Amino acid sequence: MKQWLKSGRVFVVFGLLFFASCDPAKEFEAELKTIDSCMTRIDELEKMYMEINFDSLQLMVDHIMYNEDMMRKYYKSDTVNRDLGIYMNNCKGFRKTLKDLHGKQVGFQDEIFALRVQFKNMKTDIMNGAMTKEQAAEYLPSEKDAMHSLDLRLVEFYDLQKSQKPVYHQAVPVVDMYVSALVIPDSNNVNLEP
Repeated sequence: MKQWLKSGRVFVVFGLLFFASCDPAKEFEAELKTIDSCMTRIDELEKMYMEINFDSLQLMVDHIMYNEDMMRKYYKSDTVNRDLGIYMNNCKGFRKTLKDLHGKQVGFQDEIFALRVQFKNMKTDIMNGAMTKEQAAEYLPSEKDAMHSLDLRLVEFYDLQKSQKPVYHQAVPVVDMYVSALVIPDSNNVNLEP
């Protein structure tokens, strides 16, 4: 009986050592640190995304498009006013750089969500022992590349929209003055509100 208890203790000790050596947190320490840093960056990108007021930007673009349409239809002049030309060009630049705002909004939101889910699932799989080193070596770099791509595009768009707002606020009020002074035939039927 003592022999059986001794062998049982040895088995328990070896079993505990085996489970301690298979701790995924230790085996995948570098990968888990990378995943955690990527998830932190995704949180930062989401915060940046939330600071972008897509609805306001779309209203600005719509206002510019309205002014361009009114100027195209009703502005008649023998000579083009140089200042007006500069302001209209600035408005056109604003409109063109901020095109497809709804597509950008949905695209960024979807990518942020998908990447967060991917990294969370990868971490869960590692912690549950469902992922091998080879699988982690295959999947982690591709997810990091996808996050890096999103990072570059979102930061670029964030900076772009931030730099374009002053252009809008400088040019549009001047163009609005020209639009309000236009002679519009049968102006009772034309809505001048953007």
